[in-house]
Amino acid sequence: MASTYRTIEELYRTTLVALSESPEAWKAFLESAGRNYKLPFPEQALVHAQRPDAKAVLELERWDALFGRRVKRGSVGIAVFGAPGTGRLRYYFDVSDTAPGRAARPLPLWAGGPEQEAAIVGALHESFGADARKGTIEAIAEAASAAVRENAESAVAAIGEARGGSGLERLEAPEAGDLLLELAAASAAYEAASRCGIEGGALITPRAADALPMFGTVRAMNALGCRTASAAAAVLRTTRC
Repeated sequence: MASTYRTIEELYRTTLVALSESPEAWKAFLESAGRNYKLPFPEQALVHAQRPDAKAVLELERWDALFGRRVKRGSVGIAVFGAPGTGRLRYYFDVSDTAPGRAARPLPLWAGGPEQEAAIVGALHESFGADARKGTIEAIAEAASAAVRENAESAVAAIGEARGGSGLERLEAPEAGDLLLELAAASAAYEAASRCGIEGGALITPRAADALPMFGTVRAMNALGCRTASAAAAVLRTTRC
């Protein structure tokens, strides 16, 4: 049965609240988001909710136009929101839903590993000033923090408006903003490290993990997720992962 816009709206709401309930759920999402880091946060959340194992998603027409691949008969699309204000949905298909056609072209799927780490650190040093003498995890964390703070004022303003009804409501706006920036930086670093094939468990600190349930509303999680997605994408575009 095809999804309705209202069904997907409700799925989005329940997914965001569920992601705030445990660090494990949030980390699982970040690993999924890292595989599809070019998508905006709402689409990442909906892809994770419907196909958490998705490796690379595109619309049906783009699979054919870009890579000469056809979507297999019977494949079920991943519903995401269409253009704002239209009340319509769009559908993605994962690479596992496709098969090569006659004019198929290679898929540029990233395969990270230790052999890539020196290049990653060098790229992060050049773009974000990350300390090239440190390890890859530290360089990713520094770059993610720098990326999060590039637009700190807008991020703090967003959480100031979105904290109503969440655990952040009892905090003053500046303190809630600081917590957002800290958790978004840790989350973006985890997402980037996961995408690069590097163990990133230590990047989600106990303080950040404890703060996650405080973002337990759709508006607060949306503020966190959008900031995380933007910063992780900035880091990953630099590393070309």
